[in-house]
Amino acid sequence: MTNEERQLLLGLTQEIQRLFRERDDMIVGITATLLDLYRMLFATGADTKEVALGRLRAQHDQILQLVPGGQFGAMLQAVISSLEEDRLDAARLFRTPPAGSA
Repeated sequence: MTNEERQLLLGLTQEIQRLFRERDDMIVGITATLLDLYRMLFATGADTKEVALGRLRAQHDQILQLVPGGQFGAMLQAVISSLEEDRLDAARLFRTPPAGSA
């Protein structure tokens, strides 16, 4: 491998790592937003935990059937688990990224 090829490969590797970090940041942001929305819906009585969980579980099942490799399933499962366990503190996600985001 030439030095030029090595430099190209290194640059490509760094760019891929940057894209993965950006993806992880977006997943955390989207998940935090969803948890905040559900927290507000539950607090105002506009939705109930049981109804919301039923919809999310149905969507999760559809994702697993329709999306190759179950991509996004882990993110949705993290939201479902957070709602089931009443962990609606979205700020914690910025301290601990959700499962499936790495």
